Amino acid sequence: MLLRAIHAEEVGKDHLRIRTDAEALAGIADFPEAAQMLRARRGYLADSPQNRAMAEKLRVRPWDFGITGSVVFGAEAGVWHPGGAPDSGLLELLGAECIDGFQRLVIIAHVAREVLAPGHLSQALIDVDIMTGPLRHRVRAEHDHSSDYCNPGTAQDCLIRDVNLRRVTAQFKADGVFFDVRRGHVAGPNAKRYTIDEATMALAFFSAAPSLALAHQMLTPEGREALWSAPSSQGYRSLFNEGTQAVGVHRAIELSRVVHEVVVGLAKVHRRRHEHLLRDAPYLVLWLIARKLPLAGLHKDQDEANCPNWREISDALADSLTEETAFQLIRAYSSARRNINRYTDLHELSEWRSVLHAAGVATR
Repeated sequence: MLLRAIHAEEVGKDHLRIRTDAEALAGIADFPEAAQMLRARRGYLADSPQNRAMAEKLRVRPWDFGITGSVVFGAEAGVWHPGGAPDSGLLELLGAECIDGFQRLVIIAHVAREVLAPGHLSQALIDVDIMTGPLRHRVRAEHDHSSDYCNPGTAQDCLIRDVNLRRVTAQFKADGVFFDVRRGHVAGPNAKRYTIDEATMALAFFSAAPSLALAHQMLTPEGREALWSAPSSQGYRSLFNEGTQAVGVHRAIELSRVVHEVVVGLAKVHRRRHEHLLRDAPYLVLWLIARKLPLAGLHKDQDEANCPNWREISDALADSLTEETAFQLIRAYSSARRNINRYTDLHELSEWRSVLHAAGVATR
């Protein structure tokens, strides 16, 4: 195997690192027996969404293709043939194997077959590590179990890049409230703390542009991940946008907590027939309550014109409004399902729509 190197450096004993481009790697895995010949751990995963995304990046943004990820080869020996420029040349590998990066090599081979502009693949610069001697076997063994030490990324990990969420975080910090969109355990003496899960759920219910389906989706970790993975979607932008303020997030969370506390208390006392709605669908009560509030002023400062008195609203929720709304829904549920032989699965969105329809509430 011959590798063309734009730059080469000796990292340590038995470890050489070169920088090359995708054009120089295009022929290495461009044959059916490539996985066997290179002793790769896996064949090409053609249906992998990650591979499809990598291939599209190489087609559209070749200059970004090599920023993350590298290729690791093992070899019995390497012979260096110097080139014209300093640290450039050809590296001849004897007894080569692909320890890591085989998927990347096949992607390069496939994209290279397409009709591309001249020099397209040469824009993709890639680091290649070559291991020889005893180090080769140690590195291979570690790569065989590398997934054991890798924390898979999630959509939440990219929320820190959202300019609106960074602004809200800074506002909370100025008020002495700890709010961080990152995953991970946080220890400390913060008296008040909000999580991005709680904020997302609360804002979905208290959005001035309500969507019952979106609010229902936000009740599960999988639903929130799906929203966070689409920051340009209408649903995401309805919650996190230029108008989202820490004061509004604070109100939505605190009002949610007040309602939930009241509903949980009611559920402990009212256990007969259709009253199980309080236990099985407390967030349905929250949805209907939110529809009765002046949500257009959720993110306004208290001293702004036409800002509702949110303290009075919170007191009303704790005093009577939540209970009145809860029993309004119970009556609607009873009229929609008069004969109750078993508990209906009120976790389903269709059941939420049915109860709200019986209560005379339009949904979308």
